[in-house]
Amino acid sequence: MIPAFGVVGQPCLFDGSTSVAQPWSVAPGTFDVGVYDLQTETECTTPLVTTSLTAGADEHALVVVYHLADEISLLSAAISG
Repeated sequence: MIPAFGVVGQPCLFDGSTSVAQPWSVAPGTFDVGVYDLQTETECTTPLVTTSLTAGADEHALVVVYHLADEISLLSAAISG
């Protein structure tokens, strides 16, 4: 169970189980995504782990959240086509 996932400073994508993949669109550019301990109605707070992504218009990225022992990690990869 991951409490919340989202772009820093933006509403969280979802909360609860992360076992279901969910698409999310953001403006092109460089931004930080992360897993957060808390969420409010307007933004994610208290980052547990973050990573920086850069994406252009119509580019896609896959972000996987995984948990090993007491450590939460993110794996990201560009998706072509």
